[in-house]
Amino acid sequence: MLKVLNFFFAISSRHPIIRLHPRPFTATTITKMTTNDIVIDPFCYRQFAENADASSTYRGTIFQTSMEEFTKLVNERYSEEKKLKDGYAPFCKHLFIKNDFTDAKSNVLRITPENEHLLRTKYDARNEKELPVLVRWFPSDKVDSKNIPTAKYLDLI
Repeated sequence: MLKVLNFFFAISSRHPIIRLHPRPFTATTITKMTTNDIVIDPFCYRQFAENADASSTYRGTIFQTSMEEFTKLVNERYSEEKKLKDGYAPFCKHLFIKNDFTDAKSNVLRITPENEHLLRTKYDARNEKELPVLVRWFPSDKVDSKNIPTAKYLDLI
């Protein structure tokens, strides 16, 4: 029986699926297979530049690293420790890996008196089947990207 997750990923005891998500707006989905422990799920192809058609409308992080190279590096790191961290539910798992191979930017910005006037808030759903949730963000065109560091770690869900 496949349990579909409420937020970002699903896992099944027969056919485990782990979707990896560098939070909050990037979703790198990974599926457990026999040849590699971890492979990229088609849901996440849009997060890789080599899939230009799918990536063109995606608002999250787009990795310049190829899917093949990303999968190879994630599997190397996973095989070293085989450590998944528990998530919000028994079927939700996280894999935290050092980010020394992508240009993914940190997606967290401290709210300060100088930037709080830029903060936006709304209820949003990713599709018509989901209930809207309250989200907050800084519009990317209002934030100086030179001040946003490369993410030190990726949180793969």
